[in-house]
This record gives sequence, structure tokens and C-alpha cells, in this order.
Amino acid sequence: MANLKDEMVSFLRQDPVVSLINFELRGNPIRSDMYLAIADRIASGVIKLQMKTVKGRGGSYLHNQITLPVGFKLNNYANKSIVIHECTHAIIDYHGIGRHDFAEEEACAYTAAGVYWMYYNQFTLNFKYQTKIAASITIDGVYRVDNQDASSLMTEIRQSDSYKGYSEYDSRQNW
Repeated sequence: MANLKDEMVSFLRQDPVVSLINFELRGNPIRSDMYLAIADRIASGVIKLQMKTVKGRGGSYLHNQITLPVGFKLNNYANKSIVIHECTHAIIDYHGIGRHDFAEEEACAYTAAGVYWMYYNQFTLNFKYQTKIAASITIDGVYRVDNQDASSLMTEIRQSDSYKGYSEYDSRQNW
């Protein structure tokens, strides 16, 4: 059986729903070809994979490192959506936009994961506006997310206990 790194690379390259993720949220384009570029960076070792206890989270991404819980398996939609979420952070990091509002980046990551879930008919998502936005993309074919919906999702994220104390993220890589 392949190791998790190889499984993630294969998933990002071959899952038919990953190829359907395509939207823009507050000027941040998130496209399927970007996940292919992240798969290449994972395969080459530019983006490292770490397994450790991740308190209160399904995973994390910070400057070329994806951290997933010990024992993580890529064997269900929930875990696959976690990989999509963390790889979306990698996409934004590689845009090299510098310091920015953490909630905007999380909104992009939650939207991408939500789109993934929606295509597999999973309609119970983390946030109310995550569900609304993902439905507009998957069902209505919307590309550019409505700014008011994006702002509402960002407010939900800021109010979440999981993100207390956060203000900015720093994305400093360059494609």
C-alpha cells in the first residue's frame, strides 16, 4: 500500500471532483490546476508532510508543511476535504501575497473543502455561509463568490472558538 504522501499526490491529481474546484473569493482565484501544482510540490518534497497531534483541528498548513493527525487516513470524504482545505492554504501561500486577514484565507479553504463535499452530496458543512457559497458554486455554477457572502463566512470564522486570537496570516512564497 502506498504511503500517505503518495496517496495525497494521487488524490490531488486524479480525483474527478478536485478537477471541478474553480472559484474566486475576494480576489483569490482557487483553480483545479493549482491543486496539481501543489501535488507536484508534495511529490518533490518542497511541501513536507508531518504527522503529529493537532489539537482541535483536522490539520494545519504553515510555510511548506502540511501537518495531519497521527494515524490520518485518506479513506473518506471528510479526510479528503481536510486535505483540500490544507492544500488551499498552500495555494494561497504560493501566491506570495504577504500579510493578510486570516479569515479571508480560511474562507477560501473552507469554500474549497465545501465544494468538494457538495459534489459528493454532503450538505452538512462547518459554517452556514460555507454551505451557501459551496452550493452556489456546485449547483448554480457561480465562479466569483458574492462579497457579502464571503464577508458573512469570514465573520462566522472569526467568531468560531477554533480561531480565537488569530488576526493575520503571512503568505510569502512565490509561484
